[in-house]
Formats: sequence, structure tokens, C-alpha cells
Amino acid sequence: MPTLRIEDSNMLLKGIKIPDVRIGPDPISIQTGAFIGGTGFLDTGCDGSVVKLSVAKQLGLKPIAEGGSVGLNGDTIRHSIYQLAVFFRPLEAPIQVEVAAIEDIPNDGEIFVLGRDLLARFLVTIDFPRNTFSLYSTR
Repeated sequence: MPTLRIEDSNMLLKGIKIPDVRIGPDPISIQTGAFIGGTGFLDTGCDGSVVKLSVAKQLGLKPIAEGGSVGLNGDTIRHSIYQLAVFFRPLEAPIQVEVAAIEDIPNDGEIFVLGRDLLARFLVTIDFPRNTFSLYSTR
């Protein structure tokens, strides 16, 4: 049985939306309600996970490193790296992750992008004919 199964007919074009994403400075903050909630999306073309910079600042997170990435136009984009906890149902516990913080996430209203760095922690199944995506715990 999948840990997470999300269906979205537009998944091949825009990534897969993940409702009720919770982001906090650590796992305890999510359990105690000291988190920021919103929508995220899963992007299999994104190497690393990303959080909206305003969310990192609102949580009072301090950068742990500086990094860079290359945009679609070839320009290098500098950004800060933060450590935080992210949770979305039906996962049993928050996931601790290092993320890049960027000014704006391209999809409207999303606060988090789940990239391949986190996908690598799961067995991933994509069913293109049904437009479904599943994550299975490897534990």
C-alpha cells in the first residue's frame, strides 16, 4: 500500500500538487502547531527541494550554507540553504531536509517543492496512463 498517492490530470505538465504541507524549524514544531502550512508540489525534474524564502524568514530559520543553481536560461542563481522539517499526510512523521530558499516558486501559491533529493528516500511509482504518482516507504 502506498505511503502517499496523489492523482492529478495535469501532473505531466506542472508537477503534482501536495495539499496541506507543513513546514517548521524541526519535527517538534510541526507536532506542537508552530509551523507554516500551505500547498506544495512534487517536481521530478528538480534535483533539490525548495522552500519559499518568505517561509524560511517567517520561521526565523538561519542559513546553514550558501549554494547556487543554474536556471533554464543558463543564469546562475545564488540562494541560501536551510535545514527544516516538512510534513504532509499520510506520512507518519516529519522529514528533516536541507532546502534551497528562493524568492518565488513558479506555481501559484505553493510554499514548497518536493525534489528528487527527497524522492530518493522512497520507492517511487509513476502510472502515466492513470496520471497517478505513489511513494512507498523503504523501511
